[in-house]
Amino acid sequence: TESDGANEDEDILELMTSGITSGLKQARLINAVAIFVGCGFIATQVALFAGCRPFWGYWSVPAISTQCWSYWNYEYIEGAFNVTADVTMLLVAIPLIAKVRLPWAHKAPILGIFGMGVFVITSAVFDK
Repeated sequence: TESDGANEDEDILELMTSGITSGLKQARLINAVAIFVGCGFIATQVALFAGCRPFWGYWSVPAISTQCWSYWNYEYIEGAFNVTADVTMLLVAIPLIAKVRLPWAHKAPILGIFGMGVFVITSAVFDK
């Protein structure tokens, strides 16, 4: 039988995620964050495509509505989902990295990279 390519991709992603998170207390939380990110993606796409009605208003000059050139509603929804997902990911990842039995010389760069997430969150808040 011919298999669906999308289902194969989902199966591979599920195997990778389950392999990485197996044995962790945070596995359910990580899966919940992944679902939240997926819902956020769908919500931002709906906000983008439904924000300007009629749709051809995106290309009209002058714009028929402020929403057709400002993207305010889209940016509010995108910002809310991005900030909450980033904060949740940091709250899960940083304690996990901190508990890993590695010398601090190895942990510090990894924690520094995750710490840059704070900059991303701050930038997103001030940008929106």
